[in-house]
Amino acid sequence: MIDLITKQRITVEGEPLTGAHIIVPIEQLPAVREGLERGGVTFWVADAPILIDDDPPVMWVSLSRSSDAAQVQRILDTI
Repeated sequence: MIDLITKQRITVEGEPLTGAHIIVPIEQLPAVREGLERGGVTFWVADAPILIDDDPPVMWVSLSRSSDAAQVQRILDTI
Protein backbone atom coordinates (compact mmCIF):
# COMPACT_ATOMS: atom_id res chain seq x y z
CA MET A 1 0.00 0.00 0.00
CA ILE A 2 1.25 3.46 -0.86
CA ASP A 3 0.79 6.21 1.73
CA LEU A 4 -1.41 8.92 0.21
CA ILE A 5 0.46 11.62 2.15
CA THR A 6 4.10 10.67 1.64
CA LYS A 7 3.65 8.70 -1.60
CA GLN A 8 5.94 6.07 -0.05
CA ARG A 9 5.27 2.42 0.75
CA ILE A 10 3.54 1.93 4.12
CA THR A 11 5.85 -0.25 6.19
CA VAL A 12 5.82 -2.06 9.50
CA GLU A 13 8.06 -0.20 11.92
CA GLY A 14 9.09 -0.84 15.47
CA GLU A 15 11.58 -1.27 18.22
CA PRO A 16 12.03 -4.20 20.59
CA LEU A 17 10.66 -2.20 23.53
CA THR A 18 7.73 -0.52 21.80
CA GLY A 19 6.68 -3.37 19.54
CA ALA A 20 5.77 -3.22 15.87
CA HIS A 21 3.42 -0.60 14.53
CA ILE A 22 2.12 0.99 11.35
CA ILE A 23 1.43 4.68 10.77
CA VAL A 24 -1.52 5.10 8.41
CA PRO A 25 -3.35 8.11 6.96
CA ILE A 26 -6.88 8.18 8.39
CA GLU A 27 -8.51 7.74 5.02
CA GLN A 28 -6.54 4.52 4.43
CA LEU A 29 -7.28 3.04 7.86
CA PRO A 30 -10.41 1.11 6.80
CA ALA A 31 -8.48 -0.77 4.08
CA VAL A 32 -5.58 -1.53 6.44
CA ARG A 33 -7.98 -2.71 9.14
CA GLU A 34 -9.77 -4.99 6.70
CA GLY A 35 -6.50 -6.48 5.43
CA LEU A 36 -5.16 -7.11 8.92
CA GLU A 37 -8.42 -8.67 10.08
CA ARG A 38 -8.57 -10.87 6.99
CA GLY A 39 -4.97 -11.95 7.69
CA GLY A 40 -5.75 -12.84 11.30
CA VAL A 41 -3.43 -10.17 12.72
CA THR A 42 -4.08 -8.90 16.26
CA PHE A 43 -3.82 -5.11 16.37
CA TRP A 44 -5.01 -1.99 18.17
CA VAL A 45 -5.73 1.43 16.71
CA ALA A 46 -4.86 4.53 18.72
CA ASP A 47 -7.77 6.44 20.25
CA ALA A 48 -6.87 9.71 18.55
CA PRO A 49 -5.10 10.75 15.37
CA ILE A 50 -1.56 12.07 15.35
CA LEU A 51 -1.24 15.61 14.03
CA ILE A 52 2.16 16.73 12.75
CA ASP A 53 2.56 20.28 11.49
CA ASP A 54 0.11 20.93 8.65
CA ASP A 55 0.09 17.34 7.38
CA PRO A 56 -3.17 15.40 7.28
CA PRO A 57 -3.81 13.35 10.45
CA VAL A 58 -2.49 9.81 10.71
CA MET A 59 -3.35 6.88 12.96
CA TRP A 60 -0.98 4.68 14.95
CA VAL A 61 -1.76 0.97 14.58
CA SER A 62 -0.01 -1.24 17.16
CA LEU A 63 0.60 -4.89 16.37
CA SER A 64 0.65 -7.62 18.99
CA ARG A 65 4.05 -8.85 20.08
CA SER A 66 3.23 -12.23 18.52
CA SER A 67 2.66 -10.66 15.09
CA ASP A 68 5.04 -11.64 12.32
CA ALA A 69 6.21 -8.30 10.91
CA ALA A 70 7.14 -9.89 7.57
CA GLN A 71 3.65 -11.40 7.23
CA VAL A 72 2.04 -8.07 8.11
CA GLN A 73 4.22 -6.34 5.52
CA ARG A 74 3.11 -8.84 2.88
CA ILE A 75 -0.51 -8.05 3.76
CA LEU A 76 0.14 -4.31 3.44
CA ASP A 77 1.86 -4.84 0.09
CA THR A 78 -1.25 -6.54 -1.30
CA ILE A 79 -3.67 -3.76 -0.31
